[in-house]
Amino acid sequence: MWMTPKRSKMEVDDSRVFRTEWTQRYLVVEPPEGEGALCLVCRRLVVATRERDVRRHYEAEHDYYERYVAEGERAALVERLRQGDLPVVVPLTPEERA
Repeated sequence: MWMTPKRSKMEVDDSRVFRTEWTQRYLVVEPPEGEGALCLVCRRLVVATRERDVRRHYEAEHDYYERYVAEGERAALVERLRQGDLPVVVPLTPEERA
């Protein structure tokens, strides 16, 4: 007979709640419906509201926005995206990625 510890029920924690700092970091906002995270770039809804899921979407789809690293540039980019103004971004070359 295996002696494994009994698991308690998972408690609802803050890992599944939208955090406002994700707007600057991953370019997402909380949608009006309140479920998930709305991407400002592609206007897709990231259904799972865990940081790893939001980060995975950002890194897979919009990693080229990492060029805007300065805090002022990032805030200006978020404001432009909220207004619907998508900047023309050229993807990184392999030399720039290295």
